[in-house]
Amino acid sequence: MRNRLVVLRHTQSISDFLLLLLLLFLLFLLMPCGCSRNSKGNIFLQGRKAVTQGRFQKAIPVLRRYLQEKPHGKHASRALFFIAKAHIGLGEYDRAQAAFASLIREMPDTLEARKAEYKLALLDLWQDRTKKARQRLQAITAHPDSPLVPEAQAMLRYLEKEQESWKPQPQAW
Repeated sequence: MRNRLVVLRHTQSISDFLLLLLLLFLLFLLMPCGCSRNSKGNIFLQGRKAVTQGRFQKAIPVLRRYLQEKPHGKHASRALFFIAKAHIGLGEYDRAQAAFASLIREMPDTLEARKAEYKLALLDLWQDRTKKARQRLQAITAHPDSPLVPEAQAMLRYLEKEQESWKPQPQAW
């Protein structure tokens, strides 16, 4: 009889424990945690995901909304960087250039500002502004703390070789 009581109490305590766990789990699910679909952090993630999936037209307003709601948020520089990338994806190079320039001007000490300098140099190259691209690349190499220095130096070497190999061809008579 005594063993049955021990087993009964033990069973009761296990069921109470499981019930308590279930209640805690339900409370956890129902608690507002700032993780809802409309939270500011998720707005950025939605915009970034849209850019990486090539849905550029959708990404721009989502990322702009994030910047309106959190202009100095922890993802602000990244949001502006992704807006510029979305403009590149849409072929809107002037708008991309303006967004990159704005990022450099407004948030100069961020990694994204350094990346924006490099992207501007690439845009210059795409638009046959080689002299301007070289200036930008040389400016990047002047910042030894920038992770893009090796890429900028490599691009400058490439441009030098390209210039050396290009020789005007005599006109055919």
